[in-house]
Amino acid sequence: MAKRTLSIRTRVMALTLLPMTLLALILGSYFTLTRVAEIREDLLERGQSIARLMASAAEFGVLSGNRELLSNLSSGPITHDEVADILFYDADFRLLYRSSRFDIEIERDLLEPRQFKGTWHFIQPINSRTPPLQDNPELLPISTESETLGWVAVLISAQPTVQRQQEILLRGAGLTLICLLVTLLLANRFGRRITRPVMGLTRLIERLQRGELDARADTSYTGELRTLASGINRLAARVQESNQQFEYRVESATRRLTQTLRHLERRNRELQIERLRADDANRAKDEFLARMSHELRTPLTSVLGFTELLNQTRLDKEQTRYLEIITRTSGLLLTIIDDILDFSRLESNAIHIESLSFDFVQSLFDVIDAQSPTAAGKGLELTVDIPPDLPLQIQGDPSRLSQVLNNLIGNAVKFTERGEINVRVSLARLPLSDPRLLITVRDTGIGIPASRIGQLFSAFTQGDSSISRRFGGSGLGLVIAHRLTELMGGRITLDSIDGSGTEIQLDLPLRYGDGGQAPLCLDGDLSRELAVFEPHHGSRAALLRQLRQLPQTIHQVRRIEELSELTDPAQLGGVVLAINPQDTSSRSVQSLCDRVRAQTQAPLILLIPGRKPLRLHVGQLHLLSKPPRPYELLHLLGLPTPVPGAAAPELLGNAHLPYPLKVLVAEDNEFNALLVRRLLEGVGAQVSCVGSGLEVLEHLEQQMPDLILMDVHMPGMDGIQATRTIRERLPELPIVALTANVVPHEHKALFEAGVDDLLLKPINVPELLRMLLQQCELKTGQSAEATPIGAQLEASVESLTTPEQLQQEVRRLSEAIMQSLWQRDRNKIRSHAHQLLGMAGLYEMPVLEGATAELHQAALDGNMRALWMACSRLCRIAQQDSLE
Repeated sequence: MAKRTLSIRTRVMALTLLPMTLLALILGSYFTLTRVAEIREDLLERGQSIARLMASAAEFGVLSGNRELLSNLSSGPITHDEVADILFYDADFRLLYRSSRFDIEIERDLLEPRQFKGTWHFIQPINSRTPPLQDNPELLPISTESETLGWVAVLISAQPTVQRQQEILLRGAGLTLICLLVTLLLANRFGRRITRPVMGLTRLIERLQRGELDARADTSYTGELRTLASGINRLAARVQESNQQFEYRVESATRRLTQTLRHLERRNRELQIERLRADDANRAKDEFLARMSHELRTPLTSVLGFTELLNQTRLDKEQTRYLEIITRTSGLLLTIIDDILDFSRLESNAIHIESLSFDFVQSLFDVIDAQSPTAAGKGLELTVDIPPDLPLQIQGDPSRLSQVLNNLIGNAVKFTERGEINVRVSLARLPLSDPRLLITVRDTGIGIPASRIGQLFSAFTQGDSSISRRFGGSGLGLVIAHRLTELMGGRITLDSIDGSGTEIQLDLPLRYGDGGQAPLCLDGDLSRELAVFEPHHGSRAALLRQLRQLPQTIHQVRRIEELSELTDPAQLGGVVLAINPQDTSSRSVQSLCDRVRAQTQAPLILLIPGRKPLRLHVGQLHLLSKPPRPYELLHLLGLPTPVPGAAAPELLGNAHLPYPLKVLVAEDNEFNALLVRRLLEGVGAQVSCVGSGLEVLEHLEQQMPDLILMDVHMPGMDGIQATRTIRERLPELPIVALTANVVPHEHKALFEAGVDDLLLKPINVPELLRMLLQQCELKTGQSAEATPIGAQLEASVESLTTPEQLQQEVRRLSEAIMQSLWQRDRNKIRSHAHQLLGMAGLYEMPVLEGATAELHQAALDGNMRALWMACSRLCRIAQQDSLE
């Protein structure tokens, strides 16, 4: 609650009236009370005087008992109005005479005056007095004490005195009130002369506060008030002038701000338009990437699939060399496509890092196995150094980590012509900090100039133009690796010397998985010994560090002939023999094995760079890739491995499903459908093929499959629409999508439609087999392990189609396109063009592919002139004798 303040007028009146009122009250009360006290004292003094006179005069009358004399004495005083009664008592206090008749009580011992029932009682004793006889000493009294002869009581009424006192009080109060009224009038008069100017100035200030800057104070006042009024007027004038200037400046600034806002509004509209254009461009880019991913991956599926099948047939050396070139170039093309799409997803923040528990060593050696053949083909020594205390399981994203490692190790292999590539893993456990996983990739390649190191993490940038021309590539590998590492919470550092090599270190946070720490040293037969022959120093150190867990005695053999110098060859449990990458021919390796067999017959473990297939005639021989997987090496040495189900060294085997799945394949490209059919039938599945979503629905009405492999882009009803329709009828039927599009929004649409899983084109055969085994487990209730695709899938691409059949199909499709053009049916044109694009990419017909792509784009744009021109060109190509 706000405190209420007094006005200045009230304060002036209070300061004026309070002292005067207090003074008047004090003086009036003093004089009035003094006068009242004097009247009372006068009454008491008269009463006592009358009592003394009556006592002195009544001595004889009391002594003689003469009532008449007493009556005469009291007749005089009783005539006064104040004297109410006079009483005479004898010595025994017996009443002798009284002047009046009313009830009265007199106390003899009353020494002081007392008021009783409106009268004051005055009692005086009557004493005897002896006259002095000075002339005769003999007559002097014997005693000088007086004798009390009686008492006289005088009663005086208090009413007159009270009346006089009341009159005095009334007159005093009246005079005080008159003085207060006079003071009030004077204070009001003089207070208004003071407060009126102040109130006027106060109202002026209020008007100025309300913005009435033209208001002025009256200068007719005198003294200081006039000076104050003049000062306020000058201040108001200055404020008014300043306000006018301020309003002018504000008006000017408002005009400029309005112009600026209009300009900004125009710029905002332009920016909005540009943003919409950028969004359209991004959508167009996504659609272009999706379309190009599908159009590139669809023929690449058949290329890689049939290459794998063709590689398992009998080929001569020249055909084998051609097939290796096809495989290498197809893999390079797929890598470039994946780099571009990954970079696009990173730019749009569409990549999310998972957190899974996985075996880091297995993931690392998966990457090493992929890069080992290339390194071995260039004669490079590839070493992997892993600490013994590395955890079995760590937490992270295994696929993204493998992608980063594959890029770093692949670059090291790519830019190294001779020497070695060392991959070293270490743990950093610093005090007061979380543990870190450090992965270092060091090579002896061409190196990078210091001026170019800072540009390597920029998109589409390589070491220099000469590297770009010599080695090729998209220039996105390090950019993708750098951004993926940052998403995983780590960092990449690079150190390189031009011409001497490069060292890249990957620093990641170490989070332990479900497997705990690395195992302790294994138990085994201590009497068995192991010999190791590794000519390369770095590989030998890494290999010995792996074997340090074994309880056996390890002998380092620097020459083969040293095997015979061991104490007891019978105690030798095995020989680990590493092959130099420059000496991987079958003749050289056979010669080395013969030298070993000349010294000992112990089991021989051969470490071959790149796992190159060799024809060897050696007993008790086991082959491992170099560098070897730790668990595979321990498994071959006859010791239990820490991870159950460690892979066996032999990769030969036949894949066969434990349950004959009924698989419905929905694929509009008959060559891709033929490839998928051949793969599925090769593992024991029962396959039915359809070419559209409507045919899928018709097939389901007749026969219920165990699994549907659904292509996304099909004529009529596409895979997404067909999946939605199937989910309404059969919500439990497994559906796996086949797509060459890696754009996330299409994957999201597929999963929203109801697919259970997704396979990318080109088809990954092990991934396809894994998915089939999962369906078998659901059918049988028993787990099944995947086995590699073997000889049962051997087939020649020539048995699938012939050039004549291919040309006949091209001509049929071109005629159908021409007929659809006459009918102006662009949907049919796009459908047939889609078929031709897949065929042209599969069989490497660039002329046909270019013409078909031009036709497909013209159909999308609706440009009839371009459609006629592209269709005419396509028909001319189709009528040629050769489609090459």
